[in-house]
Amino acid sequence: KRLLPPGGAGLMNNWAHLGLLLFCVACNTFANILLKSGAQLPPTPWLLHIMSWRSFLGLAVFGIGGVIYAAALRHVSLGVAQSVLVLQYVGILFCSWLFFHEAFSPRQLAGCVLIIAGMFLMIQRN
Repeated sequence: KRLLPPGGAGLMNNWAHLGLLLFCVACNTFANILLKSGAQLPPTPWLLHIMSWRSFLGLAVFGIGGVIYAAALRHVSLGVAQSVLVLQYVGILFCSWLFFHEAFSPRQLAGCVLIIAGMFLMIQRN
């Protein structure tokens, strides 16, 4: 059995595969925002007072993203998939600024630019 898909040695060879990975990025970003906001709420009785409903929803969204990620790995190499998933750090930084009014520095912004540039370099074919 082949470990990598034909054509491109496992590099990104289809917009649909990129779409799956970007959906995973969105799920991971949204799940982190739910976990952060859920940590600020009291635990819910129907969750045995362990976590709030938002935290539980965040874990569920992580699960959905994980299932989609597993499907994407059938078509994309692990290195390329992980190169795309680093975009979640950019998304989380932006969403934490937007929803929680957390400040970020010019250095962090420069880091985001480098992350995006690195991702594009990693997914390009030779």
